[in-house]
Amino acid sequence: MVLPVYLLLDMAFKRVLSKVELVTNLHETPNGPYATMTSNSHLVEVSKETYSQILRIKEQYGYSDITPGIRIGHLDHHYLSGKFFCHDRLDKFGEVPIEKRAIVAGFGPTNPPTAGTLSVLLKTISLQRETGCYTEIVVSNLGAYLSRNVEWDYIETITKRFLDFICYCGFDLTKGRIRTHIDKENLGISSFLSENIFTMADFDSNREATEELYGTMNLLGPRLGIIVDTTYTVSDIIKPLFNSRLVKEEPHEKERILVIAGIEEHYFVRLARIAIERIGHRFPGQYISENAEVSALYGRLIPGLAPYPKMSKSIPDSSISLGDSQHTIMDKIMQCAEENERVILEMMTQASNWSQERISSAFCAFSNRHKNPLVWKLMKEEYALHFIEISSAWDKATANHPFPATTLSKRQRETASGGS
Repeated sequence: MVLPVYLLLDMAFKRVLSKVELVTNLHETPNGPYATMTSNSHLVEVSKETYSQILRIKEQYGYSDITPGIRIGHLDHHYLSGKFFCHDRLDKFGEVPIEKRAIVAGFGPTNPPTAGTLSVLLKTISLQRETGCYTEIVVSNLGAYLSRNVEWDYIETITKRFLDFICYCGFDLTKGRIRTHIDKENLGISSFLSENIFTMADFDSNREATEELYGTMNLLGPRLGIIVDTTYTVSDIIKPLFNSRLVKEEPHEKERILVIAGIEEHYFVRLARIAIERIGHRFPGQYISENAEVSALYGRLIPGLAPYPKMSKSIPDSSISLGDSQHTIMDKIMQCAEENERVILEMMTQASNWSQERISSAFCAFSNRHKNPLVWKLMKEEYALHFIEISSAWDKATANHPFPATTLSKRQRETASGGS
């Protein structure tokens, strides 16, 4: 099953290998100095620092608050500010006709969706519905394989489940597309970027805030794999901008891209902007419009269950997941520690189809939970049942695509054998 992936890599990135120093070859220890850092105290410290880094991103890079007057389609700033933390050049998105715009989001199929993943998906589908914009969701199977310590057969099965689940959640295939990284045009763009646009310095100066945490937990793949994954993701973002000169099968010639993501993933948008600027400078008018721009809406962060900074599919203990059993979902929500009560509130506001009125009631119940614990308990029970209802769609996708009998992720196998 791995062979097709290597063949695609050879097609798209044979020239990349010659640009990377031998120290980043695929056979070195994947996580460098982090490989042996497994003590709980160190994990807590790294988690705290990661959370601080994520909170500083908005101010550090000058991203904007969602203020009165900002709207997308029928969604005004009241809705947007409740769902999104900040934006990056959102005003640019509405400068062109709707047929020149595209919305892009992506998900790594390393494990079943967490509440954080679900929140981004529901927001993306809501924006597609309210704006009517062409929307592309990418399930980044090849990128996940390269950047995480997970086996290909496992990722392939989770990918199939994601593709079904996104449709079950209401994605409109008449106004967009759901695809994976096994995409000839995307691989062609990635090869073009690696040969003509990006340098190693670009990747060194644009990394995910969670990289140290994932490294500490021995979850990262090799550095080269992370670089290739990043290049694929940038290609996902800018692909709708290309004309038929490079994208033969499905040129869109869009002029505006709106990325929906968590703020810890903002570096993908920064790299996409670098790519657009350099393509325009080095190949003026040849591949994309000189008017091309990329904007972003960064979702409000759902913190991870203590001590983790965010819910991560790669860290099951950090999250409440659609892959959890109904009993586990109910237990994690109803029996959570006091320090995780706000996490449950954030799930209600971000990872639900609740109305604004119901969300306001949730805020009120949370604020008065010490005076009137029963109201908050009933609100949590209502949300747990709502989350379980959504999880039934994931269960349906799981039934459609069971794991092959021999498939176990590396992490599952280590756990089964008593490893860390």
